[in-house]
Amino acid sequence: MGDIEGAALAFFKNAGDADSLGRLVQDFEAVVEPMGLSSAACFHIFRPGEPVSIRLAFSWNLTEDDLGGVRRRLAETDARVNDVLMSSRIAPWSELDDGLDAPSGWLIPVHGPLGETLCVTVFGCTPDPLDERGRMILQVAAGLLASHGVALAEIEVESSSDPHPTSRENACGYWAGQGKSDWQIGQILNLSEGAVAFHLTSLARKLKLKGRSEIPRLFRRMAMPAGNDR
Repeated sequence: MGDIEGAALAFFKNAGDADSLGRLVQDFEAVVEPMGLSSAACFHIFRPGEPVSIRLAFSWNLTEDDLGGVRRRLAETDARVNDVLMSSRIAPWSELDDGLDAPSGWLIPVHGPLGETLCVTVFGCTPDPLDERGRMILQVAAGLLASHGVALAEIEVESSSDPHPTSRENACGYWAGQGKSDWQIGQILNLSEGAVAFHLTSLARKLKLKGRSEIPRLFRRMAMPAGNDR
């Protein structure tokens, strides 16, 4: 358990500063691989004001067939699934799917601050039953993975799909032009420091600058972007 605890502590400390989804996933894998877990997926289940839907946020090391099976099981929302999703406990996947071909793994519900419900499913071959400490580590790590991973996934999709600077990129550029550090910009815009770095790097690329170090000079005399008046 020592290796797991060391990797877990590093992940707990640094997850909020991950500057890409790939980096966040890599650090999470360092936590779960010693547990015998090697693949995972993160789903949106409930979003405030919207109908119940099962939407994949991101995944790795899972085939389309595997993802389809997990999605179908979660979409059934019978008593067993609902009991786990509405709780704050992790559950072995066998508790939800006891079929002969059911994968070995865990389902971890994650409840967000705005009423949204996410879940992380992690699969592999755990050699021994996880003890209480192992379950706690997995639950906390999955919560950080979901909360930060969904934000990073949305940022990457938004930034890569739009050739023009987005409102968040412009807001980060404006505050960089006011001499604010990445950490300070994150506090102003309610973003992680890693997300701010990602936005500024993307902004520099879209503006065809040599690097993000040129952003403060370019934005120093620009007006505050609309909707970012803090």
